[in-house]
Amino acid sequence: MAGISERVTAMIALHPPRQAEVLTRLRGLIQELVPAATEGISYGMPTFEISGQILIHFQGFKDHNSLFLGPEVGIRLATELGDMVPRRGPSSLKKKSYFQNRC
Repeated sequence: MAGISERVTAMIALHPPRQAEVLTRLRGLIQELVPAATEGISYGMPTFEISGQILIHFQGFKDHNSLFLGPEVGIRLATELGDMVPRRGPSSLKKKSYFQNRC
């Protein structure tokens, strides 16, 4: 039986090449920025957890990719960014200006 890492790689590989490339880069970025996070699959999506708490899920869909923040992450981001980030559900920034000077 394949390990979690191999299963996540296989899930990503099911997407079209360009989308799989973006998801692979996202996965690597999460691993780089949060080396203590453990990789898993939850709700049928690649997931990273810290101390048993969900940090983030990500998945590719027909026309887009999505990030789903864990509950604690959403609350902390909402505190910092105000109404730009929802506390629940898929993450979509409402104001692009926050990132214009940071990326």
